[in-house]
Parts: sequence; structure tokens; C-alpha cells
Amino acid sequence: MKSSAELSPIDQSLDVCLLESPVLLERQENNVTRLWESGIQYNERCFRLYFDYYLEQCRIAFQSGRGHLPIRTHQHIINIANRMQSGCTRSTVKDFIEENQWTGEQTSDEAIDASMNLAARLLLMLDVSEFPNAYSGQKKLLWSEGLLQEFVKETLTESIPPAP
Repeated sequence: MKSSAELSPIDQSLDVCLLESPVLLERQENNVTRLWESGIQYNERCFRLYFDYYLEQCRIAFQSGRGHLPIRTHQHIINIANRMQSGCTRSTVKDFIEENQWTGEQTSDEAIDASMNLAARLLLMLDVSEFPNAYSGQKKLLWSEGLLQEFVKETLTESIPPAP
């Protein structure tokens, strides 16, 4: 993992606490660009709505994990999400998080799972898995193995009723 001095200006802008509020507009743009790499121009209102969701999910994850998650920054989320998008299985992403241990402390399997679930939620804007002591009223979509893309395809296919 690169030190702060080795990070590009975009990476440095994302190497700050996930719970920062409000997220600066420049950081929002960098975060979205790095998550989806789409080149699409977004307006400020879209960023505000997404980052309301983003901060709420981060807050829920950290409260549920009592602050013991192995991730701390926007860049950590980007690193995990990029692996999910590049075709890594859930177990490969888990190994990646275990190898990096960004906090310097040993982390439980539950905390690593919560970190993966948070990254998937922020990437997809779906309630992927569940956090202890958190209730959204939404159906929980449990991703326990395999590729994130396969999970999404299976989940969305199950959710769409057949045509009459």
C-alpha cells in the first residue's frame, strides 16, 4: 500500500476519514470518478443525494461495528470496490482486506465482511447483507460468495416477475 507521500493528488483527496461530513464537492467528484470510472458529467444535486446515502451507510456500518472496521478512508472503499468490479470473488476481496489491515490492528472476520458489504452498498446503492443492530425495513440481499456481478444478476433476476 502506498504511503500518503506516494499518492496522486486524487488519491490524497480520498485518503481522509469516511465519516467526514459534509464531503467536499471536489472529493465527491473524485470519489464517483474512481468508483465508476464512467466519464459521465454529474450535477451537484446528484452528488448531494448520493453522498447523503453514502454517509448514512458509513455511519450505520461504523456504529454496528463499534468502530472496529478495517477501513477508514474513502480510498479504502475505492480499493475494495475496484477489486469487486474487476472480477475478484468475495473470498479474494476478503484476502485483500486481510493483507492490507489499514488500521494496523488485527480485525475480525465479521468486521472484514462488514467492510465488504459497505463497499458493495456504496457501489450498488442496494442493501447488501446486513449490519448488526441496524434495521432499514428493506429486504436484505445476502452476498456470501462468488462475484459481485453474479450476485447482482441473480438478485435482480429473482426480483423481476415474469412477463404475462
